[in-house]
Amino acid sequence: MYDDNMSTMKAIRASGLSDAEIAARVGVNHSTAWRWRNGKVLPKPDEIVNLALVLSCAPSDIRPDLAKIFK
Repeated sequence: MYDDNMSTMKAIRASGLSDAEIAARVGVNHSTAWRWRNGKVLPKPDEIVNLALVLSCAPSDIRPDLAKIFK
């Protein structure tokens, strides 16, 4: 079954960055980055833009459910 956690997990894993690197670059703690990578939680809307910049992708690649917001 497809869900938005899969989009987030796929984008993070494709980056090749560690949880620590993502956390430092986005400005969140390590456990938050770990939870994103493992599909435990989705990034909050205010975290998506920074995460997209770090991952070199569009915010809608991370959270397709919020694509209308980020057009």
